[in-house]
Amino acid sequence: MKISIIWLFVAILYFPAILAEEAITTQQVQVEQNYSYSPYLGAGIYGSRTDDRSIFVLNVPLSFDLVKYDEYTFDPQESNWGLKLNTTISAGFFDYDPEQSLPELELPSGIGTLVVLPGLEYIAPITDSWRLHPFADLGVGRNFDAKTNNLIYGFGIKSYYHFDIGNFPFLLGNRLYQAGFHNRTLDVSNSFAAFETGLNMTVVRGSMWGRETDLGLYYMNFIFSDDLSLTDVSDKVDSLNIQNEVGFTFGASRPVEHTLIGRPRIGLGVRFDNGERLYRLFLGFPFF
Repeated sequence: MKISIIWLFVAILYFPAILAEEAITTQQVQVEQNYSYSPYLGAGIYGSRTDDRSIFVLNVPLSFDLVKYDEYTFDPQESNWGLKLNTTISAGFFDYDPEQSLPELELPSGIGTLVVLPGLEYIAPITDSWRLHPFADLGVGRNFDAKTNNLIYGFGIKSYYHFDIGNFPFLLGNRLYQAGFHNRTLDVSNSFAAFETGLNMTVVRGSMWGRETDLGLYYMNFIFSDDLSLTDVSDKVDSLNIQNEVGFTFGASRPVEHTLIGRPRIGLGVRFDNGERLYRLFLGFPFF
């Protein structure tokens, strides 16, 4: 009888600790998913929220031409193709709210997460207005708070189609891909698939600093598989999620040589998700 009482006392003493350890592990997994998928879920600045901590992520897309392809001099009689090395650098900042901090000129105290995701992208022109871009990425992510590392990967295909309606040039883009990560420390793996559609319309053309520039309006649609389950800025877990986004971009009309960002642009978008709004400030083109 005494032994049973002792075991009951031990169980009562340690049961809350066991639950707390499980909750921390669940929160860690959520953090790992949020920052690991940031290169695919948003090329720019956005926020995502875990159980009690927020992550503010800044993505910087870099591009290098390994085999240069000029989309403006397509010749169907020639075997014209291209190969690019793309690298997304994603820095995450814990517990940083830009809406409150930026007006006060408060900057993050330090980097909480960092992702370096290089990948190869092959450019295959089908016609003078249609190109296919198969791609594959493989990189690493680091959570400095938890001292854990992630192996991050992604692969898929992009499609770009140019056409005009009246005096307005349009670009229709699609991306079908699968992305995932693996964390050995937590023994956690996860992956998801997505299909995205983007439509960009150039509304104003001009020049600045000796380069062709334009202002464009865009619309995007996102369809995620039910394997993607992330807690968003409203603390709501989304699965089998369909989202829409509208916004504008401004910058160089054509790629600029000898620069890390192939087509320097800046844009602002609003993403709609089941009545919630997420504002996105980003660098580069609005999609893919």
